[in-house]
Amino acid sequence: MKEKLWTKDFWAITIISFIIFFVFYVLLTLLPIYISDRLHASPDKAGLLVTLFLIAAIVIRPFAGQWVGKYSNKTILGLSSLAFLVVTALYPFCHSI
Repeated sequence: MKEKLWTKDFWAITIISFIIFFVFYVLLTLLPIYISDRLHASPDKAGLLVTLFLIAAIVIRPFAGQWVGKYSNKTILGLSSLAFLVVTALYPFCHSI
């Protein structure tokens, strides 16, 4: 018997992944504008902060792979989504670099 691919769990993971990556890439495009306009930073500082954001995302990935191997996928997805939501929600409260 073949397993179904288009299950409820598959769609839930696909939609959540799409939303997370959509927010990530929107942040990458809007973060320099936000830093320049709202925080009155120079383009150099805005570029540096976006670069640091990307480096942090790259550095955390090997650890995330280990965590997924150690804990359940749902736990890691839930905790990382919550952390991403909290950090993103805190951006408006940042008034300086």
